[in-house]
Amino acid sequence: MLTRGVAQRTRCATNTILVASQSVVSARRRRTVAMINNMKDWRDIKIKEQLRKRYASYLPALMKVAQKCGYALAVHGSMTRDLDLIAVPWVKRPMQPESLVIMLEEAMTGYRHSREYWKKDAIKDKKPHGRKAYIIFIAQLANDFETPTIRHAHIDLSVIPPTTHTVK
Repeated sequence: MLTRGVAQRTRCATNTILVASQSVVSARRRRTVAMINNMKDWRDIKIKEQLRKRYASYLPALMKVAQKCGYALAVHGSMTRDLDLIAVPWVKRPMQPESLVIMLEEAMTGYRHSREYWKKDAIKDKKPHGRKAYIIFIAQLANDFETPTIRHAHIDLSVIPPTTHTVK
């Protein structure tokens, strides 16, 4: 990616490269500002019902991301402590589970850990039937949240990995 400074130093003859590089920087700034504002909003949550509503507001976007990765996404919890999700392969060739986690993490937080990070994280916690479990940290909640043991908003994601064989 080009930044405005790089485009100016290269003294490009065309303005399109400069304009494109400025829009990349602007888009990145907009995402960063939105993400920071989003984190501040999470700190305003003080009761479980507010937390449940916030989690529910993100579900449509998360489901779209999962669908693009070849998975169906479903809620399997009350959404009062964390957002418990299960992802099931829905197409013949879905992305690898770590790719799904990376995409969901980026959609929620704007950050993106490496595939190696998520592979190591899943190996620590083996589940029945080959299910892989991941925890995606979202934000810190208000210091005076109604349940003192809950300090962070996070997604508890279980992914059924795609199989390599077909059932007859």
